[in-house]
Amino acid sequence: MVGVLIKYEWIRTRWWLLGGFGLTLAVMILLTLLAAIGIHGWSELAILSVFHLIPVFLGAVQIGLAVDYWRSSYVKMKYLTQTYPVKSSTIFWVKYAYSAFWVLMSFVWSVAFAILGVLAYESVPLEQVWLFLVGGVEWAAQFPLGNTVSAVTVLTLFAVLMALLPTTTYYFSISVGNEEPMSKLGIAAPIFIWLVQGIVFHVLGALAGSLIPVTAVFDETGVSLSFRSIADVMERRDPGVPIGNWLFLVVAVVGYLWRTAVSWRKVSL
Repeated sequence: MVGVLIKYEWIRTRWWLLGGFGLTLAVMILLTLLAAIGIHGWSELAILSVFHLIPVFLGAVQIGLAVDYWRSSYVKMKYLTQTYPVKSSTIFWVKYAYSAFWVLMSFVWSVAFAILGVLAYESVPLEQVWLFLVGGVEWAAQFPLGNTVSAVTVLTLFAVLMALLPTTTYYFSISVGNEEPMSKLGIAAPIFIWLVQGIVFHVLGALAGSLIPVTAVFDETGVSLSFRSIADVMERRDPGVPIGNWLFLVVAVVGYLWRTAVSWRKVSL
């Protein structure tokens, strides 16, 4: 049944997702070529356009998926979605996993084009790109394998959670906003909840960073804990991870997802 749910997600969103990715691909290629030409003024405009298009593209994918989640779960297609012979929470997890995949793909898409745009604008030869990659591998090889894997794992998880945070809060706000009695307010309820949770999230995040001023630093000696503020770490450019903020992010994302799954168990047609 999970495969069937994914199939319906794909059928419902494929055209605008493929269209959005395809249009972005075409525009990015055009801008990259324009940046590579080296015409004074036009190249600068092209590279600036690349970095302005990226957040627009990322936001469009996340908001588009959130709107589809709202429409298919609580508005026009809710009678079809909520009558599938499967647990309501399973429907939510499939929807979230499907959206998470496309959100992460959009980030990979954007990073790739940002790198290509910069390389084209700077007219960097392929030989220099290769030497840079080889140098990066040699630099990483000086650290113990376990430390390198740990650092990459932690930083990757942190990046993934940050990338999925907007979608997670959108789904949380939409689902909780459609519970009784909030659902009587219509679309205003999810918007209000999203604004409130945003304020609470930033306040608690700042408190977590202040109350737990510990940073995990990865270097050639291994992983060490340092009692320094985030500002200190940023100024010294240490490859560290603020433990307080990282733990809060993990707890917040898990809390959002748990509460959204609980909301789906309260669904009534």
